[in-house]
Amino acid sequence: MDFKHDTVIIIDTSYLIFKSFFSYPHLNTKENPTGAFYGFIKAVIKMMKDHKTEFFVFARDLPTPTWRHKELSTYKAGRPEPAPELRFQFPIISDWAKTVSPTNTIAVEGFEADDLVLSAVNYINNNKLAKNILIFSSDRDLYQIFSGNDNVRFIHGLELFTKDNFIQKYNVRPQQWIDWKALVGDSGDNLKGVDSIGPKTASLILNQIDSLDPIKTFVETGEMPEILKSFCNGSAKNQQLLDKIVKSWDTACQTRRLATLTNVGEIKLDPNELIDLNLGIGELEKYNFASIIKDLEYLNKKKNREKNLDNNPEKKLKTPKIKENASQELF
Repeated sequence: MDFKHDTVIIIDTSYLIFKSFFSYPHLNTKENPTGAFYGFIKAVIKMMKDHKTEFFVFARDLPTPTWRHKELSTYKAGRPEPAPELRFQFPIISDWAKTVSPTNTIAVEGFEADDLVLSAVNYINNNKLAKNILIFSSDRDLYQIFSGNDNVRFIHGLELFTKDNFIQKYNVRPQQWIDWKALVGDSGDNLKGVDSIGPKTASLILNQIDSLDPIKTFVETGEMPEILKSFCNGSAKNQQLLDKIVKSWDTACQTRRLATLTNVGEIKLDPNELIDLNLGIGELEKYNFASIIKDLEYLNKKKNREKNLDNNPEKKLKTPKIKENASQELF
């Protein structure tokens, strides 16, 4: 099977912005806060080096309500407002991403970046744009993408988090993840689960009944499927768990619905558009990011050397090994 690229990196931009801000909280240029912007670019360059790819997708959140907010007014309620120093940098980083990768920086009204990450994965796999898909995000909702996508991994620091790692950690299969979230809830998104059911209990339940579908049948028809009879047979504890789920069924269903990622069909990605950091050099100069400019100069020289070697293969044996520039690494 032929792929246009070996690897693509999909970045949850909100996550990287917050992570960068807290890595450089006091960095300022000309009295303007620039830590998040600086850290964001440093992280992108590091990922380029570590994973040897220039095919990037930036999935962006918009500052407008999504379909989830319209269904549940308290969705994500209680989250603290971003600091003014961070809010100042949001549009700067968004504009930079759209400058260095215009087509592959995506945002769609009414949807979250998580939905766009799923949509990008589907688009990439359907069109064979990349053999390996790396996702930079800490949002656990995205683990449902493991279902049916064996080429997806998450960048977690210096390690890659795989489907096997997920199964080992949570003791459920990827296709059970949304049912698991329905039972446990998600405090970060202000989504309620079922009272007294935590992560371990949710995994034990799903390992015995496979999914919430048998409970759905029981709630809607009053008839208990055989798998539920086996689950409750001789176990007062399991019967109590079933009673709790039935009592909170509407809440669990809503949480399951809101936690399920939506494929946004209208997105389009361009595999021929590689990230071009040179297009954003003006912003680097504006904020005096001298170390990043130095990194960029080094990357350009290295790329030119490699291009010349490709055009003159007989020179490869005579070319000394290039020592990597010792730049500060963010993650």
